[in-house]
Amino acid sequence: MKQNKRRHADAMRKASRLAPPEEQESNHLPPPTTTVSGAKGNGKNAIVVDTGALKLPETFLDEDREDAAWSHPAPVVIVILCVLLSFIAFITWLIASMPPAK
Repeated sequence: MKQNKRRHADAMRKASRLAPPEEQESNHLPPPTTTVSGAKGNGKNAIVVDTGALKLPETFLDEDREDAAWSHPAPVVIVILCVLLSFIAFITWLIASMPPAK
């Protein structure tokens, strides 16, 4: 009998946590927790992030930019671009050499 009451109480506690925030009583809300470094719950279901703890690099290194993939396109890309430009030039020549419309 005690085990059934304990299960029922546990089930009721879990069910109360599933209620929408506007239906929950303030004394049943879990305490605010820290989820991310510098992020604190303010008790109003909003996460406030402290950007003071955010560490950004002072400068971007030029070595990183030299190794970028776009600075050295693959030979296949160069061939495709050449074929594409040749096709555009051919169509342009065809249009330019058309006889005038009467």
